[in-house]
Amino acid sequence: MKIGIGKKIRILHTRLVYASFWSRTKILGFESALTYLKGVDKKSLSYILMKFGAHIDSGCDIESGLTFHNCVSFSNLKIGANSHIGKNCFLDLKDKIEVEKNCTISMECKLITHQDMGFSQLGEIYEKTHGPIKICENAYIGVGSTILQNVEIGASSIVAAGSLVKNRVPANTIVGGIPAKILKEIK
Repeated sequence: MKIGIGKKIRILHTRLVYASFWSRTKILGFESALTYLKGVDKKSLSYILMKFGAHIDSGCDIESGLTFHNCVSFSNLKIGANSHIGKNCFLDLKDKIEVEKNCTISMECKLITHQDMGFSQLGEIYEKTHGPIKICENAYIGVGSTILQNVEIGASSIVAAGSLVKNRVPANTIVGGIPAKILKEIK
């Protein structure tokens, strides 16, 4: 089976982008290499994520411009088949982020798996915490939403645009607001 010239160029390009990312991790460190990753094309991005530990099933559409935080690999990221992650999302990989099959995470969403007060004296009251995020199959997360640690978005649920989700969302529901509340059950 012959491969066309276009496909050969695409494969070569992806490998060159991967080599550039890999060399940046070795020379400048992983954190510095992450800034480079924001500007790579989506095919190269998926390839790099998988090479550095992410589990990504077939048919996924992962847009460019993503920001990754709190990671030295992508092993805490699992994306199921036919899922979409929109442009300019923020993924905090301090803990696991699991996106099951047929999900959509719209552009500019934030998935935050930790809390840390930093140098504030509030750290004496509120300890550092972290926990996973799970987005169950067929779920939809609207543009600009924020999902916090220890949250599960139930199967076939919808999170309205601009929402802040800090509690578990039951299956087959629509939630929205700050903080998100159940707006409607999906029959």
